[in-house]
Amino acid sequence: PNTKVIGNLRELKLRVIEDNQITGSVPLSILNISSLQIFSLPRNNLSGFLPQEIGNLTKMQHLQIGGNKFIGEIPNEISNLVELKLLSLRSNRFSG
Repeated sequence: PNTKVIGNLRELKLRVIEDNQITGSVPLSILNISSLQIFSLPRNNLSGFLPQEIGNLTKMQHLQIGGNKFIGEIPNEISNLVELKLLSLRSNRFSG
């Protein structure tokens, strides 16, 4: 997907891309969409660190990024997601 275009969708509330073998890291442009409520990218090939900018998504209710290849520690900023009802981080390579 063209992440530059997606990052410009300031009123986007839902983002679901499952089982598409998407590679690379989470684009920071997506993490600046403050209206995002559902972010679901399970079972892809996303990798790298989960950016601390994930904490910008304060309206997030569902965060599903299980089944990828994320590494490192889960950022403390995830605690900013005060509306979160569902969190799936399983089957990654997080440490700490």
